[in-house]
Amino acid sequence: AFPHPKPQLYILDGRFSIKALVVLLIFLLMRFHSKISFSLSLYLFQIDEDAFILSSLAYLHQVFSYQQYIFIISSVLLSLVVTPFLISEKDRIYQFIRLLTKKYLPFIDNFIKYRIDQDISPIDILSIKNHIILCGYGRVGKLIGQSLLLANIPFIAIDYDFSTVLKAKKAGVNIIYGDPTDLDILDYAQVDEALILIAAIPHLKDQEKIIINAKKLNPKIYIIARVHRDEDKRRIKSLGANLIIQPEFEASLSIIKRIYLIHKLPKERMLEKINQLKIEHGFI
Repeated sequence: AFPHPKPQLYILDGRFSIKALVVLLIFLLMRFHSKISFSLSLYLFQIDEDAFILSSLAYLHQVFSYQQYIFIISSVLLSLVVTPFLISEKDRIYQFIRLLTKKYLPFIDNFIKYRIDQDISPIDILSIKNHIILCGYGRVGKLIGQSLLLANIPFIAIDYDFSTVLKAKKAGVNIIYGDPTDLDILDYAQVDEALILIAAIPHLKDQEKIIINAKKLNPKIYIIARVHRDEDKRRIKSLGANLIIQPEFEASLSIIKRIYLIHKLPKERMLEKINQLKIEHGFI
């Protein structure tokens, strides 16, 4: 039987949650979205490998008994085994915790939703109609946004990177800080009055949520999405995406067009070959 653990063991065993909680709070204070902060805290959830050395030294100096030493080693090994699973399921765990918080601790859920994850600051074009919703303002989203600004096409961008939002606002972009998968955020961006929604984020699960929620608010909205794998196209299209862009495929088309031009292929034949490729790969 295991003897009663010493106070040091409680401290060590509590490092699982304490370390993750501290990391979570640090990133929240840095104005990271709760979803990102939670993911980062899980990446650092495990007890460091140096715990093997420290616990061995403590055992040699008779700080812990042999049974307690085995208990510590087991805890460290458990954290190393569990962490990869937590990381792979981080989105589901996050959603589950948010559902529990909403049900049993609504005041905390409201604080997270309206004080941490949402910055409802005034934007210039909330009264417009037939605008574009740009979900994600990373590398792809920023290029799209700059092109829309140059063409004077009204749009509202949504991103959950606070620093990205601040920089975009300084550049005169109408952008909302929040999770574009959130139904309330999409509603605030007036998806029901929008003409087009562009899902410019790389994560498939997030794109699925965006498309589902956007269709709830506006069944007629034209949705443009991006995928990286051929097998994801059918899934995204079945959810209601009207146009699917595959960056790798588009890059290959650009190269092919240049080759055709160098070889002075007639424009009609060039378009015919390109359309044939699009049909073969399911883009037409």
